[in-house]
Amino acid sequence: SGFSSIAFASRNNNNDNSTKEGNLILVRHGQSTWNVTDPIRKTAARFTGWTDVQLTDLGKQQAKSAGRALASYHNNDYDEGYRSFPIDCAVSSLLQRSKDTLDIMLEEMDLKEENNQ
Repeated sequence: SGFSSIAFASRNNNNDNSTKEGNLILVRHGQSTWNVTDPIRKTAARFTGWTDVQLTDLGKQQAKSAGRALASYHNNDYDEGYRSFPIDCAVSSLLQRSKDTLDIMLEEMDLKEENNQ
């Protein structure tokens, strides 16, 4: 599902604005129904592409887990020498599985969604 992705971005916190560096984090959507089985043929998982299928319960759990992991960086709770960073922007593809993954992650990160299309 190369076109179904989520991105988080943050600007560099240099006060002198000497660089334009920042962070970009790419996240794949959680497991979808077609990642598990083909609903028509009852066969093994298949490539979904642009078909707009839903997340499974596992996919929702994966999104929660990913949101908690990013929250630890965002909230500066990560104490193993990693630098924290604010999240300035989060976007997803238009597919429902990506939008749902992003919504779940933002909720876990205690961030408010703003729909600026």
